[in-house]
Amino acid sequence: PIARENAENAGVDDAIHFETARFEYRTFDIPYGMVITNPPYGERIRDEDIKGLYEQIGKTMKANRTMSFYILSGLMGAENAMKARAKKTRVLFNGDMKVRYYMFPGPKPPWK
Repeated sequence: PIARENAENAGVDDAIHFETARFEYRTFDIPYGMVITNPPYGERIRDEDIKGLYEQIGKTMKANRTMSFYILSGLMGAENAMKARAKKTRVLFNGDMKVRYYMFPGPKPPWK
């Protein structure tokens, strides 16, 4: 709700689709789209479930090569779990927790 309110206040809510869904069941049918996600980490997910989630994120990225993916994660070693190298990574803090923002930009759409 807060993100949606911020998008409305910025006047860009018609260009953004907000969704809470399990990543492994989500399909993306928009070429050259962008996914920004904050998957569970820390207290929000059990350690035994987290590796499978990140493996699925990696598979989804490979299956959608024209899409861009931006992932905020507290999982150290997330790139290894996704079997993907981020083009850029930034270290941030979510409260007092050190997290990483992984950037996997896809290709630019062709000119029309």
